[in-house]
Amino acid sequence: MPRVHTAKAARDYPEHDIKKGDTYFHWAFFRGPKMMSKTMPRRSQTTGSSKLSNVYAAEESLQALLDIATCPSDVIAALDTAIMDAEACIDEYNEAIDNLNEGFPNGCPQIDETEQARDSIESWKDELESAKSDVEGMEAGEFVDEDYQPEEGKPRDKVEGWDDLNDDEQEQMLSAAQDFVNGISLEL
Repeated sequence: MPRVHTAKAARDYPEHDIKKGDTYFHWAFFRGPKMMSKTMPRRSQTTGSSKLSNVYAAEESLQALLDIATCPSDVIAALDTAIMDAEACIDEYNEAIDNLNEGFPNGCPQIDETEQARDSIESWKDELESAKSDVEGMEAGEFVDEDYQPEEGKPRDKVEGWDDLNDDEQEQMLSAAQDFVNGISLEL
């Protein structure tokens, strides 16, 4: 990965929405053009490998969807998207392995590295599927505050789902759903 530098713009770079005096980030790949961004580049932007960039983008997309999730069903939808993205990345790595096996019938170190990366993505996908199952298995009743009274003197109706929870209980349930996913990391 290239080193990312910070600089102050001496002139305008309209194609990057950078104005004179703005602080910006820049990096370059070996013998490649200088890349610029007003914000710190994401990991997917700082790799020269399209396969690896897609894997990082899938992970970044999952995190972005988790950040805007407002209920456990949003977390499940984010996991579904990440699982599909992981499957596409696995297919891409399998294709690369097939091509390497054709080009190097006696083997090469890159085949082993690519297989290890594919296996890591498969493990990540399995963990995502497990987290999805955990979130789907969450019961709203687990997050009920027994001391909560909706109105003074009235008992609380039976809690059956997300909509029956008060704001604090919903926040706790959403946080627990997000925690299932935040504990998962992709190691490549």
